[in-house]
Amino acid sequence: MPRMCSESGALFRAPTAFATPCALNSVQRPSRQLRSKVTDDSNWPPQKAWVSAHRLPRFSWRRRFERPLAGTQSPRTLHNSLELTACMHGEASAPDRKGATMSAVGFIGLGIMGSGMARNLFRAGHSLYVWNRTRSAAEAFAKELVNEQCGESKGYSSGNAQVHVADSPRSVAGACNVIYSMLSTPEAALSVHLDAERGTVQELGPQKMLIECSTLDVSTMERLSEAVHQRGALFLEAPVSGSKVPAQTGTLIFLCSGDRAAYDRVASSGLDVMGKASFFLGERCGVGTKMKIVVNMIMGSMMVALAEGASLAESCGLSTETLNEILGLGAMNSPLFSMKLPNMISSQYEAHFPLKHQQKDLRFAISLGDEMEQWLPLSAIANEVFKAAQASGFGDYDFSAVVEALRNKKRRPSN
Repeated sequence: MPRMCSESGALFRAPTAFATPCALNSVQRPSRQLRSKVTDDSNWPPQKAWVSAHRLPRFSWRRRFERPLAGTQSPRTLHNSLELTACMHGEASAPDRKGATMSAVGFIGLGIMGSGMARNLFRAGHSLYVWNRTRSAAEAFAKELVNEQCGESKGYSSGNAQVHVADSPRSVAGACNVIYSMLSTPEAALSVHLDAERGTVQELGPQKMLIECSTLDVSTMERLSEAVHQRGALFLEAPVSGSKVPAQTGTLIFLCSGDRAAYDRVASSGLDVMGKASFFLGERCGVGTKMKIVVNMIMGSMMVALAEGASLAESCGLSTETLNEILGLGAMNSPLFSMKLPNMISSQYEAHFPLKHQQKDLRFAISLGDEMEQWLPLSAIANEVFKAAQASGFGDYDFSAVVEALRNKKRRPSN
């Protein structure tokens, strides 16, 4: 059963079975506490022996796929769309509880986050209608899914799932009742969804819903919500906490608000497939976005503090490897520090969460603080450090590259 947070009234859902690249069949999903020990692709999922040696301590985990998505119509043919049908074997079947093929869903935006999320939906048995601003990227993604399933090298089955590459966001909405969106900026979201000719909302109506997973500002979410409701459809804002690896392994955290009916329809069949937990924070649009902004504001400030510490240690001639070990043994131990300090030490910044997006979220936080008349001095300083790193050309690198704005910069004496 879902957990109800008594202080805030927020509904917390903790799923169990998971759609990761390596399915463990009958093995139950470890709890949040156990999973915190495994933070990268190299050690997740754990071996069966490791999982069976640990009992689930706190939660009564809810199985995924226990409520198939109801009321979804058969997708109609897309004009000039690319359709790729997965190779099937005799024993293959969709992994929902009743063995039936799960319904088709739409997915708009196949970047660092969206590609991993959409892949997990496909592996769970959903047919996909996908769109990306760069069509070639969408076509390559669709072919990867088909080739992956044909080989059955990952130990999962996707039933009769198919992948369709649509010509426009409007075509995606016309083909599916449930549309997920993961876009980079408010400007991109407004352009994709509200365009008068090709926008998603042009094909929305009763029984349809838009699930917006992007991190946007509150005013943009409110505009999208209003436009969707004007069409008689449902809107759920569901920004995620997590980056590239959680998106790939289905361990994101969804921070939801908006239409409760939409949340109830997709919690088991969608959010649980892509994440390890989801919170329903209320029916007022903007609440989920505010929570996401707060979370990322804290993360950005922590990253600047880590970068300052690493830079000072280097300037003192101290071993940053030893610093990493010390932090890992003490009260400041955290997955964020243990994953990102090695990046700073090696100066290797493969983008799991681009620096420019962290700076965007800090900007949103400062704007929200101004609106709430809340002083945010640390976040304001962190924002300036991220701006300096972005101005130095690190915007598309991982946000741990913020250390480059501080590295070897000696404080100038005051005049």
